[in-house]
Amino acid sequence: MHFELVNKLMSGALLLTPTRRLAAACLKDFDASMQEAQRQAWEMPKIQGLQDWCIQYWQHLEVSGYTDCYLMTAQESLLLMEEIIQKSSYADRLLKPHTTAKLVLSAWNTLHYWCESKQIEASCENVDQEAFQDFCKHYRHHLSQFKLIDQAQLLDHIMQHYCENDESVTQAFYIRHLICYGFDDITPQFSKFLKLIESKSCILDIDSPTTITPDSLSRIVCEDVQDEIKRAAAWAKEKLLSKKPGEKISKIGIVLPNLPAYREQVVQAFDAIFDTESQISPIAKISPEYNISTAIPLTQYPCIQICFSLLRMLKFEFSVADLSLVLNSAYIKDSIKHQDMYQAIKSKVADSYQDKLTLEQWISVCQKYSDANPLLEVIMALKSLATHQKRQKISNWSRYFEKVLNLWDWPGERALNSIEHQAVNRFYKFLDEFCQLDMVFGNVTYSDALDKFQKFASNIAFQPENQGAPIQILGILEASGLIFDELWLMNLHHENWPPKAEPNPFLPLALQKQAFMPHASPQREYEFSKKITDKLLTSATHIICSYPLLHDNNPVYPSELISHLAVAEDHTIQRIDQRIEQISNHAENIEYIDDYFQSIPLSLNAQNKESIKGGSQIFEYQAQCPFKAFAKFRLKANNSEPQTLGVNPKIRGIIIHECLQKFWEQVKSQQALIALSDNLAPFLEGIISQVIAVQKRKISYTEVLWQLEKMRVKGMLLDIMAIEKTRPSFQISAVESFHSIQVGELHINIRIDRIDALENEQYLLIDYKTSNMHIKNIVDVPLRSPQLPLYLMSEHTFVSNGVAWFVVGKEENGLLGISAQDLDIEGIVPVSELNISTTWETQLQVWHNELNRLSQEYVDGYLTLKPINGIQTCRLCDLSSFCRIQDKMQAEKMYG
Repeated sequence: MHFELVNKLMSGALLLTPTRRLAAACLKDFDASMQEAQRQAWEMPKIQGLQDWCIQYWQHLEVSGYTDCYLMTAQESLLLMEEIIQKSSYADRLLKPHTTAKLVLSAWNTLHYWCESKQIEASCENVDQEAFQDFCKHYRHHLSQFKLIDQAQLLDHIMQHYCENDESVTQAFYIRHLICYGFDDITPQFSKFLKLIESKSCILDIDSPTTITPDSLSRIVCEDVQDEIKRAAAWAKEKLLSKKPGEKISKIGIVLPNLPAYREQVVQAFDAIFDTESQISPIAKISPEYNISTAIPLTQYPCIQICFSLLRMLKFEFSVADLSLVLNSAYIKDSIKHQDMYQAIKSKVADSYQDKLTLEQWISVCQKYSDANPLLEVIMALKSLATHQKRQKISNWSRYFEKVLNLWDWPGERALNSIEHQAVNRFYKFLDEFCQLDMVFGNVTYSDALDKFQKFASNIAFQPENQGAPIQILGILEASGLIFDELWLMNLHHENWPPKAEPNPFLPLALQKQAFMPHASPQREYEFSKKITDKLLTSATHIICSYPLLHDNNPVYPSELISHLAVAEDHTIQRIDQRIEQISNHAENIEYIDDYFQSIPLSLNAQNKESIKGGSQIFEYQAQCPFKAFAKFRLKANNSEPQTLGVNPKIRGIIIHECLQKFWEQVKSQQALIALSDNLAPFLEGIISQVIAVQKRKISYTEVLWQLEKMRVKGMLLDIMAIEKTRPSFQISAVESFHSIQVGELHINIRIDRIDALENEQYLLIDYKTSNMHIKNIVDVPLRSPQLPLYLMSEHTFVSNGVAWFVVGKEENGLLGISAQDLDIEGIVPVSELNISTTWETQLQVWHNELNRLSQEYVDGYLTLKPINGIQTCRLCDLSSFCRIQDKMQAEKMYG
């Protein structure tokens, strides 16, 4: 800050900036000037962003009693406009009322900033402008009725009060000397204000930050935006590390014209460059090295997301997804102490309800668990609260919301990190702000209040404080006026900078062009972008501009605003590439422990062998992956079923099994099946209705879904019976028969879906499958599918001449299996055809050996992470986040 400006501020001048960030930078520079002058204390200078000054002025008028109007925030204005639009005659034609409200409010603001508000009453050129006038008419009426003003009208009202009152009335804010600092664009409304205060004998100065002649100014071409971001991050780290001990830390700026669109990529790239450990164990933290200016909605922070799930659960019905989020959360009461119970309830709800449930239904689930009393107390209290949901003021609902969150002890007993703590504090402040909507809306229902609460929160951009980070990552307008030591301007290709014109569809195009309104025309965008670019190119000692070769897979070129710059020297690019390579090869700094291929001696003791549960699935999982069997049956690691749009696949499998069981319990043979003839379809319908009636009492699906499921099951069963009729004659020996077997040291129970008695006292064991199978799964060694061989281990089934799956519900329904001799059944292959040197006895011995191996591995606690079909097995497993298979593969790729 130059000496003359410092003296003006010390003399009491008011300095206004276009942004709060520039005002903070000016205040910091002023303090630095005072310290350089070795002053011990000094009066706080009058430095503010224009909007902050206007709000403070208005608050002074309110406190002094010179106005009884309420000033709405931008979020309140947006909520009001959206409600007006949703109640209008145009609502049914709009797909996105929220987006429309933003455009309408933007047009309203522009008309006021450009002193063209009379256009609201002008004749219309199209239906968009007719709609706009209708929205504005109702918006203006609401403002007048409830004595409200919005941010666009604020400066007009300040000018009115400034003219009507003498100096003694507005003495605290009377302006004797005003400095407009760093404005790239002065609106007609602000220009009118400046003329007014000049007429009141105010001294007016228009000033700009001191320009710098850069020592180096060049451009770099990168492969794409991702490469640009990575290079900029590496360059920034190189600049930080190049400082010698005791040297002043450089102010480093990285600027993107459309930063919000790339925020996630920027975060990932800078985390990788500056904090390699976060790639191994990511935590929520604030980086001391860099700050990204673009905030994200408050509702995107996990500790805040859970609040809205908790509040939605007081509606008549709430989603299973919300319940799952709540019970998985660390931000509720006893989340650590009752974690196992919460997971069990979550799984039960997911199995019983497809999409939504009520508090009563949730209570009925919880009552089945003896240790769920603390949770039941909370739910019963919620149920009591839910009875008090009559229409009332927003402020009352705000207190109601707080009661709900308190019942859950939100945000929980776990210590919050810095980001969470700041987000929670901002949420409580937001609760207070929400109360002010009493001035905007009347009495509303709970659903309306919650809807407004969510929309209001989603419009609040929140960024945790990060003061003092030497690297500032900014949008291009935020960077304008700031001074840096090092600056990188990126993504400056011809399609992105200058930006394309985007005139507002609710305003006449001719008016926008004539008044030179924002985004009205290519000429306007070019001139404004050139002004910003020229300022940025004189705002640092060392500047790099970059652009990508490709954008959305299309070739792009440098913006003409930087095309005149010289290409960066080779040594500059080499230093950046060397830093990227150094960071990529950081493996020597990370401790790597190979814990994937070592078996841990966790053998079952005698008591555990007796009480083992899991049946044939133990062998199935042990064959698929030893770790999976250990995790599922020893550690009880179970994931909840994923939510589906229709009937859960697991429930579908149960329905098919039970229908086939009931059918063959009544129809004992193929002969009886054939005899049913035309009565087969109604006979099957009766069985299906019985089975689904039982499932209806357990699971809450809509009647439409159940009817569709009946039709689907009927079609499948008719296909199955058509296949059964073409087989050689058979009778049903048993269905769903239970057997106890001993395999090695394991004693387990199994259930055989069906045993068919064939001719010549031969027997065929059948297992129903609703997934595709392959004969090699029971022939290859190691054994992939142990279930059918396990059936043969029963003492009651040694006389069996074959085993087979009956695949149902797939394109190729039918039997698939292996037999001792040719049974003349399509899909069942004699063992001799698979391997001419193999007999049924030798195949039985192979299965016996494989089953004993799997049994011994499980007993020994063999838990190696070794999926039998590699990544294909893992795609069907729900434990990938537990076993860290992806980490293993990434480690193998990185470290060989």
